Amino acid sequence: MPALALASAAAAILLFFSGGLVTTPTEHYTTIAGERSVLRLDDGTRVQLDTDSGISTAFTSRDREVSLTKGRAYFEVRHDARRPFVVTVDHDATVTARGTKFDVFRRDHAIDVVLYEGSVEVVNLANGERRVLTPGQSITIDKDLPLRATRISPDERGLWRSGHLSFHETPLRDAVGQINRYTTRPLRLSRESLGDDPISGEFSADDIEGFAAATNTLYGPGAVVRSKTDE
Repeated sequence: MPALALASAAAAILLFFSGGLVTTPTEHYTTIAGERSVLRLDDGTRVQLDTDSGISTAFTSRDREVSLTKGRAYFEVRHDARRPFVVTVDHDATVTARGTKFDVFRRDHAIDVVLYEGSVEVVNLANGERRVLTPGQSITIDKDLPLRATRISPDERGLWRSGHLSFHETPLRDAVGQINRYTTRPLRLSRESLGDDPISGEFSADDIEGFAAATNTLYGPGAVVRSKTDE
């Protein structure tokens, strides 16, 4: 079959019509532990996936919906006034962007949104509460808490995109949890009582041993130990 015919056939597969609505099939993108990825969506939006993260896309001629299935993703949204760009996280939250740079982090029991440029509207689907963020603001969506935007350092919060993590008086259990997303050989606290102790500093997400050494210097040898096998 000629190349042009092949291209036409591919286009026919990619687009189908329903009552005048043009729809593209759902696409899925994922990363594994220790991997980060940059991709370009069909509409030109640039996405950076953090480690152990995933999104699925469902674009039509009327709207653009992205579901964050796990982990964290950064979006540089291609402006299209006719098609809203909406990120959903389960049935918990939506983030609607307008020509915007932002990231969304799906944690175990909450969702964090950081806005770097432009504007986003965040909706807590549990109670319908909504907030509009301005650049340099972050918000946490938790079913049991009201939405409250806080001022943050965009450079610091965006360090993960270059493979670094920044902690400021972060409870050790939370810091270890974030570091463990980047490895299949997780760290563990030797004593549960260490979990509330704070840690501050900037660490390479690829240097798990370096983080462990710094923690053990701060809280004593063996404060954190690393699994010897993959999990």
